[in-house]
Amino acid sequence: MPDLDITLKSSGDQTATLRDVLILAGVFVATCIFFTAMGFYRLLDGDEAFFLLAAKFVLQGKTPYVDFFFMHMPLLPYLYAAWFKVFGTTLLSGRLLSVFLCSLTCATLGFVAWNATRKTWLAAGAMLLFAGTSGVFGWFILAKTYAPSMLLIVVAYALWIGERPRREGVRYGLAGLCLGLTVSTRVMFLPLIAFFVLDAVFSRQSAKEKTRILLYALLGFIVGLAPVFYFLCYAPDFFYFNTVTYHVIGRSNHGFIGDFQQKAQTLTTLTLGMFGAAREESVNSLQFMLLFVPSVFFVVRCFLRKSLRALDAMFLGFFGLSILPTPAFVQYFYTAAPFLALNVVFWFADLNARVRQQTQQRIPLLFISFSLLYAAIGAADIARYTSVDQAVPGMEWIGEKRGWSMETVRDVGRAIDRYEQAGYRVVTWWPAYYVEASSTPFPRLENHFGHQAASHLDERDQERFKVVTVNEIGRFICHNDMIVVVLDPWSLTALKQYKYSEQLASCGYSPVENINGTLILSRQR
Repeated sequence: MPDLDITLKSSGDQTATLRDVLILAGVFVATCIFFTAMGFYRLLDGDEAFFLLAAKFVLQGKTPYVDFFFMHMPLLPYLYAAWFKVFGTTLLSGRLLSVFLCSLTCATLGFVAWNATRKTWLAAGAMLLFAGTSGVFGWFILAKTYAPSMLLIVVAYALWIGERPRREGVRYGLAGLCLGLTVSTRVMFLPLIAFFVLDAVFSRQSAKEKTRILLYALLGFIVGLAPVFYFLCYAPDFFYFNTVTYHVIGRSNHGFIGDFQQKAQTLTTLTLGMFGAAREESVNSLQFMLLFVPSVFFVVRCFLRKSLRALDAMFLGFFGLSILPTPAFVQYFYTAAPFLALNVVFWFADLNARVRQQTQQRIPLLFISFSLLYAAIGAADIARYTSVDQAVPGMEWIGEKRGWSMETVRDVGRAIDRYEQAGYRVVTWWPAYYVEASSTPFPRLENHFGHQAASHLDERDQERFKVVTVNEIGRFICHNDMIVVVLDPWSLTALKQYKYSEQLASCGYSPVENINGTLILSRQR
């Protein structure tokens, strides 16, 4: 953080009292309970399916990219596989790891705020702002890349701005390690390394110290990239296709960076949703602006006082990176939430340091009121993530949402096992059912995104990279007996353009079971 009046240079200036510890511990426990409750009741997100199934495959000894299609960086499936080995392979188990990591991120933000300001009300407010953000409690608790990548980069930030001169090399080395592991989880965050480099380059230290800092950080960063280096050496063509080529040819018809009309619509939703531009995103829009505007004021003030550090403006880096992918979604922008929350904390701390002494007692009350009001606004969005009757984020385009509860997915998984044991071969596009089922997915259907790239490949590469076209699966279903098809809410909507349902009907398939909106079809004989 910048060298403002709010910074206490020595940890001995003020130590935490028992009252401080109890208050912060109470806030932390409350946020943990809240994240855990959301982990239990938040409806499944479509992408959680292949992340958790990838972790299950790794636990079984399979290799990402080579044995199954996986279009993300390699660290996440190994992290969740290690968790599964201890706590069991279930949908809820995977969720609870994300809850745990999200809670650690919250605690780290509280620590950073306390270490920078020595104010309990600011540290507590930092945790409240983070936990009360709809984009955080709705997305970071999912079994996706959000929870591990955000924890790693927040810890890297905390280490980087810490003040322990005697262990400086270790601190910067660990910060670099966390940044390397962040990239090994989510490559999109790679450009954010520039903010850490600039922070060192423009610091007030000597050229020798700057070089030393960067060398320690670089060493740690290289170690953190070990999973990436391994796959680059072990299976470079598979790794490149899954993590690069797919995103260029399969993610969208507009390429990796394109469809600027959609990007403009997302920005409009994010900034003007609270005014009716996108009513379902009004809470997200209002909360984003409540964090974004004070953060901008804080950065401008630091710049004018010539005390701005590059890391203070890192939230702008998250903002820029979030708009690049095609399509760009509102939830991407909440990767900036931890740093927006800290900037708001620092802005209030600076305000508290500048006002007259007789007014200072009002600033803590103002900030806590702001934090509680902010969290209350976020609470209005809880139903969106937990109720099948709402426009659930990430599933707005899917009509039937009952099939996206953990209970329904488990029931369908049991049905799949039952049909497999009876000698049928089950075909389903959404792999969530296999996370807890004992059966194995149909070959090349371990991931419900592979078909988007398959049409750009010849048959040899489709087989090699473990992807398949919708038409190929359709032909297989129509020309073979003893096939059971699971027509889940995702397939009913996402495959509509291929007339998948009509094709099944023309081949004689009709429903034999309906499990909360998920249809199980078999050919009538």
